[in-house]
Amino acid sequence: MKIIITVLLSFLYLNSFAASVPPTIDPAPAVSKTIIDQWPSSKVSEGKKLNFFQKLQVKFVQKKLAKRFNEEGKSNTQTLSTLALIFGSIALVAIFTPASILALLMAPAALVLGIIATGRKDHTKSSRTQALLGLIFGATTIAIALMAILLFVAFWG
Repeated sequence: MKIIITVLLSFLYLNSFAASVPPTIDPAPAVSKTIIDQWPSSKVSEGKKLNFFQKLQVKFVQKKLAKRFNEEGKSNTQTLSTLALIFGSIALVAIFTPASILALLMAPAALVLGIIATGRKDHTKSSRTQALLGLIFGATTIAIALMAILLFVAFWG
């Protein structure tokens, strides 16, 4: 019974590492504030008047685009880096607690997010550092888990 559980756990681990490294992602094209502000005027210039719900939709999209792009027109990529750091930190701490199943879920997520975030070219130095730390924490957690499984199989297998 122990062998079956160990084999099943090892397959769960091995399946989560099948992802390949994505190619580098080009930064988003620069979007200026004037384009975001002038977008609804193109509908008005066509001779169509916007109703109340369409105006709400336009304002919603404007605010969403304004959040996505910073003042220079580049996209904010710090979210992936921050998530990689958070997931990696949680995984590294959780591997030493009884809730290690949480680490098994968070470590591959931190690894993938760290790889994607470091592949982007439009990030700041702090977001690159966060992405690298998340990548390192995720890889360390996976290595610790694999060593624990190998020790378990070696001594109790």
